[in-house]
Amino acid sequence: MGDFAKFGLDRVDIMLSGGVPRGSVILVEEVSEELSSFPSGYLCSKFLYEGLRNGETGVLILTEHIPSWYLAETASLGLDLRPHKSSGLLKIMDAFTSLSSPMAAEKGMEADVIVKSPSYASEFTSKLLELYGKLGNKISRTRTVVDSLSVSIYMMGFSEVWKLMLSLISQSNATGHTGLLIVYPQMHEPQQVAALERIVDGIIEFRGERVKSSIDYTFRIKKMRGTNYNSETIRYFKVGESVGFE
Repeated sequence: MGDFAKFGLDRVDIMLSGGVPRGSVILVEEVSEELSSFPSGYLCSKFLYEGLRNGETGVLILTEHIPSWYLAETASLGLDLRPHKSSGLLKIMDAFTSLSSPMAAEKGMEADVIVKSPSYASEFTSKLLELYGKLGNKISRTRTVVDSLSVSIYMMGFSEVWKLMLSLISQSNATGHTGLLIVYPQMHEPQQVAALERIVDGIIEFRGERVKSSIDYTFRIKKMRGTNYNSETIRYFKVGESVGFE
């Protein structure tokens, strides 16, 4: 039996026959009109939280949100990452705050690593790999969440993100480190999305499609190497601010 990183969401873990195989890099695609970072944001936060509460290391890479907002938002969903940040299990790489507010970035109280902006491609990549290097033997039990690969593509350009992805996939396959990256396919050229989908180990899709006056929300596993995953399409819905599955 393989070594899996669970979400702690029974319906999802069952569909994956145990969870995400460690050493995988997974795209979490949200295809909807709203681009709300929901529910993909909740799923990725739950994945990160589940590892942290079981003593694993977490790396949170923020290109779309300020750390203080993200930590407060996840806490409101019952996924309080702040104690794990205080204990040192959670590492935050902030590539957004300095873009929105250079003075706030100088304070840098919530981040372990600050990048000037996602547009600084070489700095972004080198600081990320340096952060992983410092984790030593903890890397095999490390989970990474990137709050939006789409913002990185917009700021860095697709060719730079492509090189970053190849480095991340190589590193993950070699060390057992597992990563989830949120992407909004409708923001990119179809050939770019297809290229990313080919090289990653797995794809999880949330889709919201308008049917008459309402929106039909569906969830499916499009691809997951190393598992006997269930490819059926199921419905998802909000439970408060979290996600429930039929």
